[in-house]
Amino acid sequence: TESFIMSEDIYSKYNFVAFNISVVAGGNIRYGDRDALRIFVPINVEKETPVMTDADREYLASKGLDPDAYDKLKLDYIFFAYYNSTSMGTTPVSIENSTSSNLANYLATRVISKAEMPVGSIIRVDDGYQYRPERFTELDKNSDKRVDNVTTEHIVIDDEWWGNYGYAAFNVSDAQVKKIASAEMGTHFVIYVPKAN
Repeated sequence: TESFIMSEDIYSKYNFVAFNISVVAGGNIRYGDRDALRIFVPINVEKETPVMTDADREYLASKGLDPDAYDKLKLDYIFFAYYNSTSMGTTPVSIENSTSSNLANYLATRVISKAEMPVGSIIRVDDGYQYRPERFTELDKNSDKRVDNVTTEHIVIDDEWWGNYGYAAFNVSDAQVKKIASAEMGTHFVIYVPKAN
């Protein structure tokens, strides 16, 4: 019930740790209790930037591209959430503001600016998965339209893709919208951005 600092003694011979959270007084835990356990980690700049794996490099090379010319964009997934840009703007529909039964099937990325994802960026989605790009002209306004889900494996972003929009966010799901969203699901949607110079 007290705060503590993780040490080598706590890990001992183990490599992984998990936590069960409960109410000391007993009873059911509620969604509002989700912040009862907070973990703060030292900033590590290297870990904050997604690593280009061998699989990423092989994928780009298979498309005739130089893997050293790209970085992987950090997406900061929100679990059990999706955007509806025409009604909710850049606020994702989530368990904080909705009781929709399909929330568990989605991951939502953070809102990404055109500067972070410029023309020439590559959107990759693996077979069996889909994404819906939600685009915005301004952060505090609803979008004028939504586009359909996309299953095309490889798209290079061009000026037409951005149009008059300056921001985008993505809803990621199983292509049949049947699987519960997981961290593993998030690995099937990747954005590669050209390195600056």
